[in-house]
Amino acid sequence: MGFVVLGIAAAAMVTGVMILQCVSGHNCKNRSGLQMFNHGISAAAMFFLVGVVYDRAHTRNLDELGGGIWQLAPVYGGY
Repeated sequence: MGFVVLGIAAAAMVTGVMILQCVSGHNCKNRSGLQMFNHGISAAAMFFLVGVVYDRAHTRNLDELGGGIWQLAPVYGGY
């Protein structure tokens, strides 16, 4: 998504036309940079957490982690 917003920013800066309502090229560049930064942080954190679980359990099979994961998965998934 960050690259899409970055493309909109490039088009807005080249043409000088605001493509979206109340959005300038500079604003699009800021938003796309923030989105890519946030994606990098959250993706790294999720990979880190998977690594911690693997380091402690020494398995990637969710069935071997015990039965508690299947009862908690809907809670953590937002259901």
